[in-house]
Parts: sequence; C-alpha cells; structure tokens
Amino acid sequence: MTDHDQPSQARGTGEQVVALLSEQFAAVRALADEVPDEAWAGPTDLPGWTVQDCFSHMIGVERGMLGHSEDTPSVDHLAHVDDDFSRMVEAPVELRRNRTPTEVRSELHDTLAERQSALEGFGSEKFDEESWTPAGPGTYRDFMVIRLFDLWMHEQDVRHALDMPGHLSGPVVASVLANNAGRALPLVVGKRADAPVGAVVAIDVVGPTEASFVVQVNDVSGKKRAALIDPGSSGNPTATVEVDVDTFMRLCGGRVGAASLIEAHPDAVTLGGDVTLGRAVVNNLAFTP
Repeated sequence: MTDHDQPSQARGTGEQVVALLSEQFAAVRALADEVPDEAWAGPTDLPGWTVQDCFSHMIGVERGMLGHSEDTPSVDHLAHVDDDFSRMVEAPVELRRNRTPTEVRSELHDTLAERQSALEGFGSEKFDEESWTPAGPGTYRDFMVIRLFDLWMHEQDVRHALDMPGHLSGPVVASVLANNAGRALPLVVGKRADAPVGAVVAIDVVGPTEASFVVQVNDVSGKKRAALIDPGSSGNPTATVEVDVDTFMRLCGGRVGAASLIEAHPDAVTLGGDVTLGRAVVNNLAFTP
C-alpha cells in the first residue's frame, strides 16, 4: 500500500470559488451560444456523448445542486453505461436527448443563472461545511472546486469535438491545474507509475498556462509515501516530463490514451532523465473517467 499526501481543503475562500465558478458559467454560456445548432449532434471524445450531451450533463448536475428533482429515464439500453455511477450521470443526459439545441441552450442559461445566484447567497460557513465530494470526504468548498474542474473539462470536450480551441489560460485554468491535476500527481507517481523510494519526478506544464509540479517519493516509517514538494528544491530530478497544458489535461481526464497521442504527436510530450519512469507517469496520468 502506498500513502500519498492529499491536502484536505481546496485553496481559496468561498468568495474566490464563487468568482471562479461565475467565470466558468460565463464561458460555458458563451460557448453554447457560439456553437451552431447543426453541430450539437457531433460526437465528442466521451463514449456515447455528443456536444449536446455535454451541455445536458452540466444542466443535470447543477439542477441537482439546486435541489431540483426530475425524471430518471432508463439508460440500460446504452452500451457505454455499465455501473451505478454512470447510470446516475447518464439519466439527465438521456432525459434531454430528444430536445432541440435551442431548448437545451435556454435551459443551460437559466440553470447556470439560478445556480450563480444561489452560490452568491451563501456565506462562508456554507463553504466550510463538511460535504461528500467525488474525491472523498471534504468541505463544500472542496466540492465546488471539483465542480469547477468538471465544468471546464466538459467545455474543453466540446471545444475539441468542434475544433474550437480556447479558454486555456486564466484563473479557472490555474485553479484546475493546482487544485485538481496537481493534487492527483502523488497518487499517479507513487502508486500508479510505481516510482521507487528516492525518486523525484518533475512535471512542467507549458503554454499558454504554465505550472511546475515536483513529486518526491520517500520511505516514511516503512511505507512508501509520495508528496508534492517545492519545485525550487527538486535538485536533479530522476525523471522529467514537459507537456503543454491542453495535452496534459486531456491525459489527466482520460480523454486520450498516452500511446496513441504520442504516436500521432511525438512532440506533444518531452521526457528526460529516467525515460522509462517518465513514460510510466505519462501513461498513468488519467485520474478521472
């Protein structure tokens, strides 16, 4: 068993998280308005999901956060649905599959506006409340940081499906990197890539948003423990990985396999030092389905 440092609370005050979510809501609304109706049926990298399905998913989750109930159609006929969690996620999407892009776009606008109003009405005590999160027990603030990540990832799913690159820099992207992808790296390096005790792995994310992460693997009381350390104290890393922010997040989100991506774009990832370890890290970056 490998232990990892997992910070228990997401960075930022409640007000800062609300500001980030408001920015992301605006980005989603603007994208939905930009995508022409005829493109909403286009496929995405997510199995079984179209562009419209991504927007429908956002609506379903945010309506659930608002406490709104809705019908739960059967999804057992869908090949890509194979467990209870995917059934839960799929139901709001299936519910909207026969609706027009105009209807879904309108509901998206209304839902995000209502959700933003609700968030702005919360005090700091709400964000400090203990809460379930997809990553385990945490606070409501932690949960909202994960919501920010999910919304941004699905925005990017739509952008990739339609070759409409954008929103790869700014405060939302910085939060996604620091509070979601960065926090998963000790697990990726120490357990999934099985880096040995003493290994130091440096991951440099480059433009248009830049970030540096260094994971060190130590022996703590007989247990292997991987943790993020200050990038300035990494010394001579065992392995280095350089990757652009878009490729990095697509790998972290499991949107593309490392082998197929590198075969198609050999310059997308640059490895240094222990190339075998670096490649193992890249191959195991996916921390969310």
